[in-house]
Amino acid sequence: MAAAGGAIARQTAATVEPDYQKAFRDEVLAPILKHHFQAELHNTEQLPQQGRFIVVLNHAGMCFPWDFVGLGTLLSQRKGWFVQPIAHEIFFDHPWLKWWLPGGWSQILGGVRANRDSFEAAVADKQVETVLLYAPESWRGLAKGWTRRHHLETFDPSFIRLSDRTAFLFCLLFVWAMSSCIPGPLT
Repeated sequence: MAAAGGAIARQTAATVEPDYQKAFRDEVLAPILKHHFQAELHNTEQLPQQGRFIVVLNHAGMCFPWDFVGLGTLLSQRKGWFVQPIAHEIFFDHPWLKWWLPGGWSQILGGVRANRDSFEAAVADKQVETVLLYAPESWRGLAKGWTRRHHLETFDPSFIRLSDRTAFLFCLLFVWAMSSCIPGPLT
């Protein structure tokens, strides 16, 4: 729908489609992770078998969050979970993403905006198992750049308050070596 002046109106609501997420994961992301990144998931026996929890991870310092996307894909494949990534607003509203992808695409895949209202809506049904994926470095983890890819940026502590208020369990994971598959800057 076009707004005044010919601008495209921001779409704020889209229906989450777990079947679409599964198809996208299996047909697009899994082959990339298997053949390019050769990604592996270890020690999954340490994770809860079911329930409501937040998987917290670091970022590997790339312009596209392959670490984040990769971990969500691997967890979904291994555990059968519907993983919902919590992401900065930029991943929903950035003009480049809107240009390449259909409106509401992030939400259809299960994305949750990193704000209180969206988080509370995602966890509202206490009868439903909810697995959220969150990188508290947020955009700072992506923006730290290639040369600082193994350094942790300051975590945003908001997820601790949200987890405490909603009685969510934390599962802390560290993503390592994903960045070694991405070519460094040209010199």
